[in-house]
Amino acid sequence: MSSAPASLFVALEDGIAYLRVVGRANFVTGADFKNVVDGLIAKGVMRFAVDLKECVLMDSTFIGLLAGYGMQLPAKGQQGVSLHNANDRVGPLFANLGVGHLFIPCPEDGSLPENRNEQAAESGDRSRDEVQRICLEAHRKLMEANPENVARFKDVARFLEEDLKRGAGGV
Repeated sequence: MSSAPASLFVALEDGIAYLRVVGRANFVTGADFKNVVDGLIAKGVMRFAVDLKECVLMDSTFIGLLAGYGMQLPAKGQQGVSLHNANDRVGPLFANLGVGHLFIPCPEDGSLPENRNEQAAESGDRSRDEVQRICLEAHRKLMEANPENVARFKDVARFLEEDLKRGAGGV
């Protein structure tokens, strides 16, 4: 089984950013995802629809990033984050980590507009420290979103903090 990071595809239509995740959404993909979403938010985009139909697995870093955006853009009016077409492995992760409430409910069929003018998101080279900072931020968001996650992720967060302090960049 390949552990290659997922591919990301992006389309912007009528003020909504459509993001499609293909493959294994992990901490490496998370860095690219964060770059794309932060760039779109900087341009004023406040509504994101994330298609998970081809996302085979998702790690806690990626879920934490999604949760962070769900917290940053609470569902109201024309803003928020919706998750579509999650499979039986990915879908339950949001409820299990207590972050499902952060996302806009979507129709049962997970429908999204067809024939979106998608483009592959650029994948950047990230330093080890940058990836670790993103992982730390994501796990902090999971703990902030649901206090039950503190027991799950406090050791991960502490390890990342300590490792960053030992490195050149600090926290």
